[in-house]
Amino acid sequence: MKKTPSQKPAEPTSEFHKELVGELKKLRKSLKTLDQTLNLIKEHEFIEFHSSKWKIFANQIFLWILFAFGTVFGLVFLSWMTYTFFKDSEVLKGIVDNQLKLRQFDLKEIKDKAKLDAEKIHESRTATGIPLSGSEADFSTER
Repeated sequence: MKKTPSQKPAEPTSEFHKELVGELKKLRKSLKTLDQTLNLIKEHEFIEFHSSKWKIFANQIFLWILFAFGTVFGLVFLSWMTYTFFKDSEVLKGIVDNQLKLRQFDLKEIKDKAKLDAEKIHESRTATGIPLSGSEADFSTER
């Protein structure tokens, strides 16, 4: 049966046919959206870039190098800013001094004690006749 131009297509009569027509409209819309997305990807040269393994590899190396330099420079800048901020801080100096006083920490006292211990060891070895090692011999000439 041939259609004439004046004839309209027959309307689907059953629910099944109506459902099929609805699904076809949804599929057409999805295909149109997918086609637009594919054209957008082509504009960004995504496919051309990812068609070569060497291009992907070179890009990944370049990104890794950028990340490494960025991390190093960022940490250097952060440490410099922290140092600059805290180096003249009276509050921080007060906290450190208080902690040293609480722990009865005196650097001069520790150095004097170490010197006395070294002298005692030196005297005991020279008195017993034990030969001095290189660092102890140097110590004996400093006096």
